[in-house]
Amino acid sequence: MITRKTAIHAAVWGPRWFGAELDRTLESAARIGYDHVAVPLRRFEDIDPPALDRAFRAQGLVPLNTCGLSPDTDVGSADADARGRGVARLRTAIAFARDMGSPQINGVLYGPLGKAGGPPAPDA
Repeated sequence: MITRKTAIHAAVWGPRWFGAELDRTLESAARIGYDHVAVPLRRFEDIDPPALDRAFRAQGLVPLNTCGLSPDTDVGSADADARGRGVARLRTAIAFARDMGSPQINGVLYGPLGKAGGPPAPDA
């Protein structure tokens, strides 16, 4: 028998689901029967990975992450500074995922959404 795992994005509960809303969000997701809740890694300053780890464990849920890059953090940019900021952002995302118990990060991780209209420039 195949056991299917289900996930829902935390933003279903609103744009500010973390902080005081975190317990309500996770409790609701667990009650409905989800196994995972997607946690967007947009604003690192709003995220407390150890607190998320504790909250997810308390509800028997596992976090999954989403992340993206802006033009200013494009790892495929011709601008070396932007590439460096992008690598730093992705490293932070990986550390946050690890520290909150997330087994994966999804999203557009190779550059800004919509950028890949063709192959990268040779110097990118």
